[in-house]
This record gives sequence, structure tokens and C-alpha cells, in this order.
Amino acid sequence: MKRGERQPRRQHTRFPCSLELRGSKLESLRVRPDEPKHPIRGRTQNISQGGVCLLNNRSIPTSSLVRCEIEVPGNRVAIPTLMQVAWTQRTPTGTYKIGLQFLL
Repeated sequence: MKRGERQPRRQHTRFPCSLELRGSKLESLRVRPDEPKHPIRGRTQNISQGGVCLLNNRSIPTSSLVRCEIEVPGNRVAIPTLMQVAWTQRTPTGTYKIGLQFLL
């Protein structure tokens, strides 16, 4: 690598994939018990060995742990997984792209 060149950030190839994802943010020790809980529902934009890009109407704080279920068409059972928010980006339309990294 030449001096001044940036190393690619992604380790895994991403593949376009539109799947329904639902989940819930796991509580941290700092969360008040009376704080409202909002279910997470969105659609994946792409998927890789390391995670997914989720399209959602609300932001999720970076580093949050999220228990997710990914719905695959034609299957009656969703795929459960534990993920962590790696990044969040607001789009020009006011929605959010959220990078979720697979933990399990």
C-alpha cells in the first residue's frame, strides 16, 4: 500500500438482499426502567458474512446490542441473531441506514 492510501474498511463482500428484520434493543445498565421501548422493524439493504445494512425510520445508538430476527420468505421460522450497531447514517429522505454487525 502506498503512503497516504486508505485501507478498505470492509472485510467482507456485500450482497444486495431485501429481507424483513425485526428486533429489540437490549437494555444497558444505564437505561431507566420507565424508558419507553420501541420495537425495531426494517428491511435489509445488503448482507455480508460480517453483518447487514438495515433501512429504518429511527436511529439506533452506535454500540447498542440488538436481538434480531431475520425473516426469510418461504420459511415459517425467522432466523434469530444477536447484533451490534456499528454505524448509523441519516439519509437525505430522513430515514436511516444502520450497519449491524453479527455477534451470534
